[in-house]
Amino acid sequence: MGGALINSGWSSRIRMSDGCLEAGSSISTSSSSPAPLLAQCMLYVVGNLFDIPTIMLSWLPLSMRLQLLLLLPAVDVCLLERTPLIADISVDEVWETLYKERVQETAKLDSSYETPDTLRKEKELYCTWKEAYFIMAFSLKQDRLFSLLYGIYSCSSDTNLYSYYNAIDIYQCFSGALSPKSSHSVCGLLHPQLKCSCLVPLRYSNLQDEEPFAKTFIEVLATACQVPLRHVIVSYRNFKAIWQHYLQDPYTLELLSMLLYFVESIYIEQCYDIGEEDTNKGHLEKILDIVFINNECPVKVALITSHFEVVCPYLLKCTSLKQLEMTINITKPEHQELVVNVLEHHQDLEKAILKTEVLPEEKTDNNSVLKGNSFTQCIAALLYRPVFKELGLDSNSYERTEFDVVLLLLRQFFSSPYPVSLILSLSCPNFDPLPEPLTVHAEQKKKALKLKKCSFSSNLFSCLPLRFPVRAITLEDTDDNTLHSFANLLYIKSDFASLSHDVTEVNAEDVGSLICAVTCKLWHLSLSINAEDKESIYLLVSALSCVLSYLQSFKLRDTQLSYNAAVQILEAIFYTLSPARLPYFDLSLSLNIDKQLATTMYEQWKKCGSIKLRRLELLNVERDAAECIETLSSITEELVHFYKQ
Repeated sequence: MGGALINSGWSSRIRMSDGCLEAGSSISTSSSSPAPLLAQCMLYVVGNLFDIPTIMLSWLPLSMRLQLLLLLPAVDVCLLERTPLIADISVDEVWETLYKERVQETAKLDSSYETPDTLRKEKELYCTWKEAYFIMAFSLKQDRLFSLLYGIYSCSSDTNLYSYYNAIDIYQCFSGALSPKSSHSVCGLLHPQLKCSCLVPLRYSNLQDEEPFAKTFIEVLATACQVPLRHVIVSYRNFKAIWQHYLQDPYTLELLSMLLYFVESIYIEQCYDIGEEDTNKGHLEKILDIVFINNECPVKVALITSHFEVVCPYLLKCTSLKQLEMTINITKPEHQELVVNVLEHHQDLEKAILKTEVLPEEKTDNNSVLKGNSFTQCIAALLYRPVFKELGLDSNSYERTEFDVVLLLLRQFFSSPYPVSLILSLSCPNFDPLPEPLTVHAEQKKKALKLKKCSFSSNLFSCLPLRFPVRAITLEDTDDNTLHSFANLLYIKSDFASLSHDVTEVNAEDVGSLICAVTCKLWHLSLSINAEDKESIYLLVSALSCVLSYLQSFKLRDTQLSYNAAVQILEAIFYTLSPARLPYFDLSLSLNIDKQLATTMYEQWKKCGSIKLRRLELLNVERDAAECIETLSSITEELVHFYKQ
């Protein structure tokens, strides 16, 4: 069994109690099955019945100590870091394994899924696997949170609901004084299995919302684990279940202050409904007081998807902000002023992603259009700051955006002397052509432009330089006018290009022209093909031959291609692959994968002399298609499949 340290002082002995992970002789992430009952009982006997001190356990072979660590609850792994038991073990590798075994599959379904790699790339936070583990544990739903801290497994790996609730749990193997209990007085909750991530044994369900249990949890996290939360998520799911337990009592507020003394990134989701504002606004302000006023945390990243009018005044109290992502309602002048003040206060800001929001009940003829004003001028001016890198504006909540706003943003982008990136999501369907294209700075090739779900007039072409050098260009689900404007440029030269579009008989020629017009080092294509005529398929196949070995990712999504059309496109893709490289290509197919198509794909791949794919994703597989999966597994390093619903 997994264990928990015994004695009130957390000092010298181990008592095996709440089983967690699979035993193994080395750190492995290949399975998230429970540890064999025999192995758990053996560890229980060794640690508990014979009362072996921690110092003696350190004499065990390395492989056995690794097995022991991977069975323990996270709390006890923290405590054992201070003992000789893991003196010669890579602690970061242990936490990486625990993260991947206990957190990863559950958290992938969650918008807040964060690994050290994503924290570094997206937020410039350099966290260990241990820090990432507790960041995730603190942000997930409460039933998952406690299990990640204290984790206890069922002995049954059967995901059938009846078997799940009637499995032999570890606690049933012992009785009386030997029944498993954490020495930190918190009963273990079920560690979520792959397909039953939301289930908690009924015998523990009454503990979920008990305040003493919540306080015990926060005390253990703050005093025993001693892991400051550098990235914290405050959301509806944990605001009510967790935060409100800690905001009434001075002692628990002190514990929260210990956890939040070095926050570098904060994510505020919707914490309460409009009708609950009188009660809960003060609770949110207490959390913000701890972070921004009491602890004066060096917050570098703020992601605000709700309550921006509450959070903005606090952002004026820090000076370290580098990244700001915020959903804002600017229908009121005072709200626009709040955002402008924040942007002007943080002169060292490097990234600003702003999404406007107009509530349905607030929509009128006067606020259905985003017009030029001090707010739009302020965000456009960001592109001329020397340290600024990326600006995003999503105004699709408005019926349309005035062309003056679009023109200002494009002019600032093209003429800026700095290597900035611009991301736009908006609708501007009617405007007259410009007499001359916008002036382009000599450093244009270092910039990046992304248009996502944009609708423009076909006159957008008049704004663009005929020769378009850029570091990266992305067109994601834009309208056909936008596609047509870029397809008619003389050329687009970039390091990276990405196109996501629905292909029809009407726009197939423009899709092909754009693919051929782009010269780049790296291509990503995501197409939904709703054109079955021979000419459209021919145009696409010809265009794919233009990208040669630069195509790194291709996704056929939501498509009902005929067998013959699918075969032609897949053959063209296999011919683009460079046989001289290591596996590099990702292919995702939303096709009806049957035995005939799987066999043809394999034969095409073999005939083209292609290297293996790096990843093959099949999104529409029949449940009896085991033979198809086996056939296609030989053409790829990694195969992921999803069955038909």
